[in-house]
Amino acid sequence: MDERKEELYKKMQEKSFKELFRRLTEEEAFAKAEKRDPKAQRSVGDAFYYGCIVEQNKARAFQWYQRAAEQGDGEAQWILGIHYLWGSPGLKRDLQTAIKWLRLAAENGIEDAQAELDFCYASGLAVEMDL
Repeated sequence: MDERKEELYKKMQEKSFKELFRRLTEEEAFAKAEKRDPKAQRSVGDAFYYGCIVEQNKARAFQWYQRAAEQGDGEAQWILGIHYLWGSPGLKRDLQTAIKWLRLAAENGIEDAQAELDFCYASGLAVEMDL
C-alpha cells in the first residue's frame, strides 16, 4: 500500500507542476483564485502544498483544493480524494470523504480517479467488495 501511495503522490506532483502557474503570474493566480476561479484556486493550492513561491503550508493548500473541488474542478477533487484515502500531513484519513471526492472526480472525467475507485472496489479498501 505504501508503494501505491507514493506512486500516486508522485503522479499528482508531476501533474501539478505541469500546470502550476504556467499561464498566470503569481499576482494573477491569487487574484483569480480570490474571484472563485477553480483552476487558479487549484494552482494556489499547489503552490502552498509544494512551497512554490509561497511558504509551504499544507493546511492552506487543502483549503484551496477544497474551494476548487466544491466548484467542480475534477483535478482538485482527485487530489482531495487521494489525500483523504491515504492520509497526509495536514489532512486526516477519511475513507468516506475520499470516496466522495474520487467519485466526483471520476464523473468529471479524471481517469486516475476512476482507476483509484476501481482499486478501492476491488480491494474492499473503502467500500464493500464488488467482484
